[in-house]
Amino acid sequence: MLLDRYLLRRILRPFVAVLVCTVAILLLENLARLMELLQHVRDPLTLLAKSSFYLLPEYLGIGLLVALFLSIALAIRTLSLHGEWQIFAAAGITPVRLCLIPFLLGMACATIELGIHFQFRPAAEYRLDSLFSDVRRGLYGFGGNFGEIIQLDDTTVMTADGFERSTGRLAHIFIAQRGTVYTARSAFISLDGNGDIYLLLEQGQSIVPRRSDHFDAVSFGRLRIRLARTEPDPGHRPDTAFDRLAYRELMRHIGLEREADMGTRKALASFASRCAYAAIALLLPFLALALGALPVRGRSPYGIGAGILAIVGYIRLVAYVETAAATHPIAGFGFLVGGYGSAIAMIWRAECRHGPGSVETWLATRLARPIAARIARFQTHFRTA
Repeated sequence: MLLDRYLLRRILRPFVAVLVCTVAILLLENLARLMELLQHVRDPLTLLAKSSFYLLPEYLGIGLLVALFLSIALAIRTLSLHGEWQIFAAAGITPVRLCLIPFLLGMACATIELGIHFQFRPAAEYRLDSLFSDVRRGLYGFGGNFGEIIQLDDTTVMTADGFERSTGRLAHIFIAQRGTVYTARSAFISLDGNGDIYLLLEQGQSIVPRRSDHFDAVSFGRLRIRLARTEPDPGHRPDTAFDRLAYRELMRHIGLEREADMGTRKALASFASRCAYAAIALLLPFLALALGALPVRGRSPYGIGAGILAIVGYIRLVAYVETAAATHPIAGFGFLVGGYGSAIAMIWRAECRHGPGSVETWLATRLARPIAARIARFQTHFRTA
């Protein structure tokens, strides 16, 4: 019991730190794309905060896997550097006994992954879709700051000195569309469901170019024009519609697919992909225990790097299999999870058989150093050529 509390205390501290840092990095990486999507709205910081909040469940699902692996691996690595991990092995404490706390933590993360992917992430993505739909329909304003030129599409720009939200009236508006220029003292603005702008210009003038550098100027009291606006797509593909379904609705679609005997089982593939996140959470503690241990006086980072690559590759493969194996999703995800599980079992068995740090030593001698030597020879040959 004392050993379990000691290991838990060693693991929980880096777990929280890595989870927070991973989610923050993912949010910052996506910040530029969100700012581009929201650059033509008023009060973009509020919408940016909302959209970032709705992205949290997706990033938490990824961050939990990274934090689970790194926290266990770093805790074991610290114990190895202090010689404590080798003392546990010399005292006859079996690796199975030592993996109790990491495995329980993996079970907790697997349960959280199921809750995230079957409930919280679909609800958040649905709200994110609704938010961007409202932005496209103009509920958060039709353009950026007044007094600045707003690019509506490739052929249309406009600017206005001011806007009254209560009446929808623009003041001193200027529009350039395909060579035609409109100016007006004021205009009423409205938007349709597609986000296109309808303007009722008042007390203005239009200038239409003609041949031989001539133009026609026409004054008008009222003129109604339509401006088609293109908004950046929020990045959701049509084949990800099932990602927006919570557990009950997803199970209903799985039943409909089975009754219709459809060629593709996209709902079932979405269900299997969500379960795959929970499955890898159960396997990562064993991978972290095998790759985190160091040999005596060893300090190489190859095990940590190999584990991070394995997690990133797994997440990419889950997305790929969900699309590529839509006709036979159970077989596709069974092969993926079974392959990863078999590889982790082999690594775990090698670590248990040959002692702490044996996998790290193998990575250094058989993979990392030969690759580094080949890169060095290539660089030398390139410089002398």
